[in-house]
Amino acid sequence: IITVDDILDVMEEEATEDIYRLAGTSEVRGVELINASVLNISGKRLPWLIVSLMGGFFSGSVIGVFEETLQAVVVLAIFIPVIMDMGGNVGSQSSTVFVRGLATGEIEADEVWRYFFREVRVGITMGIVCGLMVGISAFLWQQSPYLGVIVAVAMLSTVTLAAIIGTLIPLFFWKMGADPAISAGPFVTTIKDVTGLLIYFYIATIFIDKLL
Repeated sequence: IITVDDILDVMEEEATEDIYRLAGTSEVRGVELINASVLNISGKRLPWLIVSLMGGFFSGSVIGVFEETLQAVVVLAIFIPVIMDMGGNVGSQSSTVFVRGLATGEIEADEVWRYFFREVRVGITMGIVCGLMVGISAFLWQQSPYLGVIVAVAMLSTVTLAAIIGTLIPLFFWKMGADPAISAGPFVTTIKDVTGLLIYFYIATIFIDKLL
């Protein structure tokens, strides 16, 4: 006899597994969380942290390429965390909602591309709002219209791209027959950071003469 409690237990286990995968880790099977050893837990978490670490090296190399631009206009560094954080938040939102939609069946196989293009429009909308806010703030703070334009366009581009990446990468894994949840964290974050920095500094390089 299958009771309601049995069904609820299975649902809880499935939800817990999804949450772990979205975080780029997994539970230690057969062991309660509180009793799992340090080595077992570390072994489950480290692989995806290493992926993130490699992504950090790539992001650092991007900054190194544009070192002269950053040295010429130091104020550009102030807005790096703002743009990266917003891109990260949007990417996480997009990937989490998409992966969960696939897992629960809310997004059917024949609906994934319609959902993807809607998410692109959502990213553009959020990018415009966030870009205007940070661009106006930069202009009022530094009294530089060109800095405002650079930051606004970079924010618009990064947020839009983060929404695209946050949906496209899990979609790619799903199409390949792999679990899309494993890509939700490290891969999305790594690609988003590298592309976001490239966009930001490339735009800044174009307007560098106006900022000096």
